[in-house]
Amino acid sequence: MQQQLMQAAAQRYMMAAQQRGLDEGQAASARPAMEALFQDIQNTLSWDAMKPDVVRVHAEVFTDAEIDAALAFYTSAEGRSFMDKQERLMERTGEVAERRVSESMPRFEAAIEAAVETAAQTPAGQQPPGN
Repeated sequence: MQQQLMQAAAQRYMMAAQQRGLDEGQAASARPAMEALFQDIQNTLSWDAMKPDVVRVHAEVFTDAEIDAALAFYTSAEGRSFMDKQERLMERTGEVAERRVSESMPRFEAAIEAAVETAAQTPAGQQPPGN
């Protein structure tokens, strides 16, 4: 999450710099300020900063028995293996979702085009039925 937020902040800065017409040197002069922002993001989202809230949320959502059971699982060999495989699992799941979206894109685009065509055939100012 930190990386995504920092990336979004950098992109937002570059867009704002371009909109203001700053040249490359001017844009680069803000590097110390951007590095300070990135440090602030890291501090804000660090484990030390978030731990009290994460602990509180878990205590609100789970019972003591559920937390004890989760701890027993995640400290077992199977639980550690499960956690070790989460990153790969997320990558593979993302690949599946990306493939499905890619395969479905022609169908999605056709539906969008059909909707635009329907809208284009509706007289201007006319509300669709039910509105």
